[in-house]
Amino acid sequence: MSWNRAVSVEYLNGVGAGCVVAPGVILTARHLAGPVAGAEAAPPVVRLLSSGPGPKARAEVAWQGGDAVLLRCRPQQLGEVFAPVRWGELTCTKPTPVPECSAVGLPRAAVRGGVDAAGGAWRHREPAAVTGRINVVDNASHPYSLQIDGQPPEGDAGSSPWQGISGAGVFCEDLLLGLVTTAPRGWNHGRLEALPVRQLLDDRKFGDILEQATGTRPRLEPADIDGLFDNPPRPASAASYLLSPRSETVEFTGLDSELDALWEWSTSERPMDVAVVHGPGGTGKTRVATELARRLSERRPSAGRPGGRDVPWTAGFLSEEPVLQPPPYGMLRHLVRPVLVVVDYAESRLAQVEQLLAALSSHEAPGRRIRVLLLARSVDAWWRQLRIRNAALTTGLAVPLAPRAVYRNTDPLRLREQAERDFGRRLATLHRAGVPDDWNAEDAREQLRAAAPPPPDTPGAPEPDILADPGSDAPGRFTNAAVVHRGDLVHPSDDSPDRDHTDRRPALEPPPTPEPGEDDDPAVLAVHMDALARVLLDVPDRFTDDIPAQAVLIEHEMKHVQRAARREELALEPDLLRTLITVQGMGRARTRGEANGVFETAWDFHYRGFPRPPDLAPDTVLKLRRMARALYPAPDRTYLGGIGPDALLAALIAQHEAPAPPERADAAEPEDDGFLDRVLSSPRLGEHQRRHCMVMLVRALPTQPQLLTGAARAVAAHTETLRHSADTVARQLPPGERADWLRAIEEAVRASHTAKRGPRTDRRPVPPPRPDVAPRTGATSLTQWANGLGDFQVMLIVAVTALVVAGVIVPLLLTG
Repeated sequence: MSWNRAVSVEYLNGVGAGCVVAPGVILTARHLAGPVAGAEAAPPVVRLLSSGPGPKARAEVAWQGGDAVLLRCRPQQLGEVFAPVRWGELTCTKPTPVPECSAVGLPRAAVRGGVDAAGGAWRHREPAAVTGRINVVDNASHPYSLQIDGQPPEGDAGSSPWQGISGAGVFCEDLLLGLVTTAPRGWNHGRLEALPVRQLLDDRKFGDILEQATGTRPRLEPADIDGLFDNPPRPASAASYLLSPRSETVEFTGLDSELDALWEWSTSERPMDVAVVHGPGGTGKTRVATELARRLSERRPSAGRPGGRDVPWTAGFLSEEPVLQPPPYGMLRHLVRPVLVVVDYAESRLAQVEQLLAALSSHEAPGRRIRVLLLARSVDAWWRQLRIRNAALTTGLAVPLAPRAVYRNTDPLRLREQAERDFGRRLATLHRAGVPDDWNAEDAREQLRAAAPPPPDTPGAPEPDILADPGSDAPGRFTNAAVVHRGDLVHPSDDSPDRDHTDRRPALEPPPTPEPGEDDDPAVLAVHMDALARVLLDVPDRFTDDIPAQAVLIEHEMKHVQRAARREELALEPDLLRTLITVQGMGRARTRGEANGVFETAWDFHYRGFPRPPDLAPDTVLKLRRMARALYPAPDRTYLGGIGPDALLAALIAQHEAPAPPERADAAEPEDDGFLDRVLSSPRLGEHQRRHCMVMLVRALPTQPQLLTGAARAVAAHTETLRHSADTVARQLPPGERADWLRAIEEAVRASHTAKRGPRTDRRPVPPPRPDVAPRTGATSLTQWANGLGDFQVMLIVAVTALVVAGVIVPLLLTG
């Protein structure tokens, strides 16, 4: 990342380096862009080093402090759109391994010269990358000392070979640690000093400028233990990014009591503690954890004092697949800051949680405080057992998060209005930064209305029950549905009211429809999805029944996907792209081979029933990999991520599980096997991917309960390959949902066995045994044996017998 963001800064003082930290915002050394005594004022000029002799942009000074300055220009003038940089610092006194740092600049040692064909002299300053290590970690205001790897360059008498590298950003992987300022004497040109960016983030105005450019407040992340944590979501004008709780698009509100309890738990004197926040999906668990992490790690002017209570924390979401293997969780015991470790979906990661707590079990004062916050849908028996096994590490704090918790001081209408403002503000920030978005609200409204069911007042259309439970004819626990609007009220509803799912639901007794009351308020995620749909359709004061919110969000996401496909010159049908991101979201991929399996599975499903499906060419696979990694990078640094949140992926799965019949002339009649059956049983996917598909499926059931029938049928049809995974994920469900899941599978298995016991048309029926005759032992009667044979087999036996008699027995009798 240091190379892509590096720029040259040209001013009256000469040439130096800089780093793009936000769209149109460049960080560099102040002495490069500062005023020169007696010189006429002129704006500095910046140019991306990666673009060669590319476009140059005139910039203005937006902020300055110490030996650092922020320059600002139009983002489009740089010729490339940049996501906000990740700000980092070194926090571990015993990192494993010691992190490598790098910087890209224009040092004097890299100047090249010669004589051209015409005999004229030329000189050119080439970009150069420098690598090294920072070995001393502390909380004081000391500069970082970057010890250069390899042989340092030689300088001329009285000059430094590093002249021209001032202002270069010092990176550790993707995190910006500091800003090169000087080359100290006495080290034989083997060291560079860098201003830590943690000092810059103490300045409120510095943070205000970055927030204005990016939409989010900058915060520090731990660079030396970054391999243990997930990456934050990458900004994009896509519904999946805007709805992510970790993108912090919507202002935190309504859960102050829970946040206060977690703050007290975090700041207590205990050296180590574990807590859990639990509640149904979409109620705000991840958002609460994100807000707690931000407030704990926020830089304050009084921060950094040794032993002070105001020392900012290190915080992050623990990765499911840490880069550092085996995960050296013991590094968390050697930090210069307190640390908050968040584990999302903890009920499905109990082995990893136990491994983490085992590594931290010996942590005690005077070490920095360690807090492990678990997020789960329920606490069932696993939390009690975890507390018993780790009694010394936890006080047992469990914070419930009910669906109505967010409405203590607000209501769905006000929450939706605030979300609309925040979504609009973030989209405007992304557009100013040059993030592309070819979404057209007017065209989208027309397309969605054309594909929607008839409105309720159409003759013959059923009258909608605005208070009906969306899962009323599915197992009762899976009913936390998404929403559509009727008037100015928010109500639960099925994502696809035009689809008939009655033949796909198990014959179970539906739960009673609840009476109208306070429990009918939707979960916060449902309100946010509805608010974003209103913003995208540009209908802030109204919403119609014929445009479900989830349909709007999926179509907006598909514009994002189609734009990525065009960049890769992939001429694929929109339906195939939709299938690709759905299977990718379900199966993910840790390796390139698993990614190929995802694409092949989606390809097979899309072209099911075709007489001659087209081949998936290697060049197409390569482009698909590039497209998928750009769209949904894996947060845990494996190979592929997937679309989120869970409710959005659930809606995509539901669209595929109940598809419309094909209208293409070259497609055969669709087979009986549905989307879930084909994906879950695909031989292209590995065991790990099938298990992950099952996990994502059970997370989808609360908003798409009708999927339970297709899932149960798939498990029943492929018991040998799927039953173990189905039983494994069942242990992660709350008790009620677990019972519904297992019951649906057992009923599907029984129905499958019943269907297989039909009469055999290729055999003669075998009469039942007489009740008054004991069953034979030993030889089978000739009649029963003959009845068990087909007609062809009987004819063959008769013919062979006749040949034996005619060819062997008759001649023997005649000669005898």
